[in-house]
Amino acid sequence: MKSKLIVLSLLLLTLIACNNNRSSDSILQNRIDSLQIQNDSLTEVLTAKTAVTENTDSPQWYYPETDSRKLLDLGVEDPGKHIKQALRENKDLIPMDAVLGGTMHYNNIQLLGDKWIIADFEDGHVYGKAIFEYTLLEDDKLNFKIIALSEN
Repeated sequence: MKSKLIVLSLLLLTLIACNNNRSSDSILQNRIDSLQIQNDSLTEVLTAKTAVTENTDSPQWYYPETDSRKLLDLGVEDPGKHIKQALRENKDLIPMDAVLGGTMHYNNIQLLGDKWIIADFEDGHVYGKAIFEYTLLEDDKLNFKIIALSEN
């Protein structure tokens, strides 16, 4: 009789312990579900911000199919890249002198339609921004002219 009582007691304790585990499993699962919802929401926000950042120069101001029709007709495969590269090769257009041994260079370049481009430039010590007007010459070279300037 005593052994039956011990076995029943052990069985009862096992059932109680299993019930407690189910209860804490349920609490943990609810917490996991809540964190997953929060993670999905943050991932969605990050994806949206990344899309805006990656598309800063298209299509808001520049449409290659129409704004670069002449370059496309001349066989330039990526007119936007071609225009940006042409400006990068014209560091002499930067109207500021480098200081403390720095070298002036362009950073962000954004096309603004079929005639303008905005760019910032710096040497690590001084910084400026300019809006350039660009025109296509006969030999598919580009000519740039500063039309607005901000120096910091």
